[in-house]
Amino acid sequence: KSGSDIILTNSFGANSSRLKLHNLENDVNKLNFEAANLAKKAIVNNKDNLIVAGSIGPTGELFEPLGNLNKEEAISIFSKQSEFLFKGGVDIFWIETMSSLEEVEAAVLAVKKFKLPIICTMSFDTARKTMMGVNPIEFKKFAYDFKLDGYGANCGVGPAELLDTVCDFNLEKSDKIPVV
Repeated sequence: KSGSDIILTNSFGANSSRLKLHNLENDVNKLNFEAANLAKKAIVNNKDNLIVAGSIGPTGELFEPLGNLNKEEAISIFSKQSEFLFKGGVDIFWIETMSSLEEVEAAVLAVKKFKLPIICTMSFDTARKTMMGVNPIEFKKFAYDFKLDGYGANCGVGPAELLDTVCDFNLEKSDKIPVV
């Protein structure tokens, strides 16, 4: 009713890695299905073109060699979450607040099989880099290489820094992927 065109599911931290912190790692299927289902129900009486985006946040784990997470495990974690967001009826996948390209890649590979649009954002700090050192230009290249439907920045330290980061994407009229 506020004029939104897209609403996100409440599934940002609903992957097994994050849910394990609350002893809920076995509830991934149910929580993600219900998150999508509730979002779909919430828009029933709203405009027809309202989009439900399945929110997928980071695992909270570091990739090898800094941590114990590897690509196959990350893909598995994101696959289970995305499967039940899809079954719950999301229209697009919204991979958000990532800090490493390895984790973004794992999430993108996990959701591609559903053939829904994919939007991805990373979180940048005052140095215009993610916690793992990715800069906006590297992320833009990734977005084009993986044929994302949209990319952008979120969170970070504040609106001014976020605007600086978006400007660092070096947007051109010929860019084919929308920045969110």
